[in-house]
Amino acid sequence: MFDGLPEDCLSTLPSSGTLILIKRGEKGYYPFSWESGDVARNREIADNYNRQRNISSAQEQAMLVGSMMGWNFPGADPRRYEEAQTVNGYRVLDRCRVGKNEIVLAFDPQAVQPYVTWRASAHSNYQDMYWGHYFTESSDAAGDYQQRIAEERLSLQERQESHPLPGPKKERGEER
Repeated sequence: MFDGLPEDCLSTLPSSGTLILIKRGEKGYYPFSWESGDVARNREIADNYNRQRNISSAQEQAMLVGSMMGWNFPGADPRRYEEAQTVNGYRVLDRCRVGKNEIVLAFDPQAVQPYVTWRASAHSNYQDMYWGHYFTESSDAAGDYQQRIAEERLSLQERQESHPLPGPKKERGEER
């Protein structure tokens, strides 16, 4: 588990705007008694609660990701959100570079399918995202993210095996 996470915080469910309580280290969330039935009011309640406890939006985002994806998942680190990148409204939760490509996991609580995995390449300095896979469930997105990384690593390994780098030149008289 990452440093800098509060014991608990309030947030809103990405899918419905329901007010929830997240406890550090626990999978999932708890419905919170101050639920108003109004998405904007719930957001305001969460913001006020967290502000009174000196909980930053980066910490809240990390707590939300940790509760959904696991507390050792890179997105559960609040430092990732202090200067988080946003692409097409999606906040980048994690990225993994494999060779000259990168697999990206992102989240937009306002989107119909709030989770996405993308591919990015070195030729665009990893800024242009393409081949998006969109999901409504965090667990499906996390599984796809891990699968895409594994596939990218396998593809890189196959390319390296089919085009090996030349070894050092042998001097005359050495065994060949």
